[in-house]
Amino acid sequence: MSWRRRSWWGLVALVVTGAVVALGIGLSGDAKEPTAEPPEPLATTLADLEPATMTVARASFCGEVPTADVEAAVLGGAPSSSASGSAADSTGTSAEVTGTAYADGERAAVTADVTDVAHEFDCTWRTGDGREARAWVFAPPVTAERARELATDAARQQGCRPAAGLSLGTPGGAVSCPAGKGLARVTAYALLGDAWLTCSLTGRASEPPADLVDRADRWCATVLTAASAQ
Repeated sequence: MSWRRRSWWGLVALVVTGAVVALGIGLSGDAKEPTAEPPEPLATTLADLEPATMTVARASFCGEVPTADVEAAVLGGAPSSSASGSAADSTGTSAEVTGTAYADGERAAVTADVTDVAHEFDCTWRTGDGREARAWVFAPPVTAERARELATDAARQQGCRPAAGLSLGTPGGAVSCPAGKGLARVTAYALLGDAWLTCSLTGRASEPPADLVDRADRWCATVLTAASAQ
C-alpha cells in the first residue's frame, strides 16, 4: 500500500507526552478527488505480506497507520468517515476510539501498572470499555538469542494459550490471553531484521476466538505495513 493511499484516511488523534495533538494528512498536490475507491480496511493478512521478507524500522510509525484500519480493528465493524474517531461497532453501538503514543526516551505508562522511561515506540488506540489495538517496536536492536528469550517469556504468561494460525515471524509467537473485565487479548510478536515488533488486539471475551484471532492477524498486517514503510 502506498503512502499516498494510506494518507487519504488521515490519522486519529494521538496523545504524546500528555498533550493532545490532532494529526491529519490529506492528499498532496491540488487534492483532486480520487479516481478509484480506497481499499477496504483490514483487507490484508499477514500471509499476503510474507513477514519473513520484511524489515521493520526501529522508529515511530503511528502516523502511517490508517484511521479506517484502527476503527475496524478496535470496533470489529465497518469504520465511519468521521474525523472525530466516533464510529458504530459491530453491535451498532456508537463508540469513540482515542489514541495515545510515546517514543524512545519519554516517560510513559509502559504498562497498566508501570510508569517509566520508555525504550520503545508505542501506538495505542482504545475505547472507553477497554477494547484496544496496540503495537510497539523496541528502540534498541534485538539479537536472535534475545528474541527467543522474549518469545519464551511471552508464551509463559499466566492464562495464555497459543493463538493458532497467527504468525508474525520467527523467532516469535502469538498468544491469546484473558484481559479482565470481560475482555480477551490476542498478541503476536517477532524479530524482523533487528527490530522486535509486537502487535495486540483486545476485544470482548464473548467474541468467537477465531474471529478475534483473524482480526488480530489483519491488524498485525496493518502494523507491519506501517512499521516497514519508514
